Amino acid sequence: MSQVEWALTVKRREKLLKETRTRAVHDAVTRAQQYAEALGLSGVRPVAVAELVPEHIDVSATVDARFVVGDG
Repeated sequence: MSQVEWALTVKRREKLLKETRTRAVHDAVTRAQQYAEALGLSGVRPVAVAELVPEHIDVSATVDARFVVGDG
């Protein structure tokens, strides 16, 4: 069985982390604002931000194949 391993360059990893963190914070602010508006409130401002440690991602594939050898 062969195995493929993928890795990111440090530069690419840092860029993806920055983009992901930015999107996560924007999403959190948007959600908080929506909850506040539903309660008749406004002007949310963050008081704490915490980063959860991401888990390792495994990707795998299993193939079951049958072949016939011949001309026809």
